[in-house]
Amino acid sequence: MAKILFLLILSIANQCVAAIGIGFSERRPDGNVFLYTSEKIRESTIIRLKFGINQDAKCCQILHGRDFQKTDSVDFVMGNKEVAGYELKKRGSEKRGERKIGVAIINSSSARNYKKDVKAFKDGKQYLITTCFGTEGVNLKLYGGRDLLDSLYYYLGYDVPATCNDR
Repeated sequence: MAKILFLLILSIANQCVAAIGIGFSERRPDGNVFLYTSEKIRESTIIRLKFGINQDAKCCQILHGRDFQKTDSVDFVMGNKEVAGYELKKRGSEKRGERKIGVAIINSSSARNYKKDVKAFKDGKQYLITTCFGTEGVNLKLYGGRDLLDSLYYYLGYDVPATCNDR
């Protein structure tokens, strides 16, 4: 009986764990691109970047873990686990100009814009990635159905109009 109960609990717990991860992308005015995530990035990790958090921003540029080099842990992005920074090794022909903060989707099989959010897919499951502004930063949340699976916060260091609504 105890073994059956243990397996049932383990099965329920596995349903609440995301098969994908999230992070922030940042394109700086000098063209350098960064990724901030609490996910472990390996050479074969698939990373989809969306620069900008509005619905007009194109989703998604596909890169791999081997395209990035790890930098230090960062303190301006906060989550449940330590957040590491990764810098894109090679600059491409990205548009330069203003700083753009966006979304990084880790290990999804596909992703697309959905209104102002992103829908991501992996192993037949659908995930919703939302962004909104708090008073001094950007909130990033990963949902599997109605369950909040992960969240990150990017501290901007200046006041912005809050747009977050409780889901």
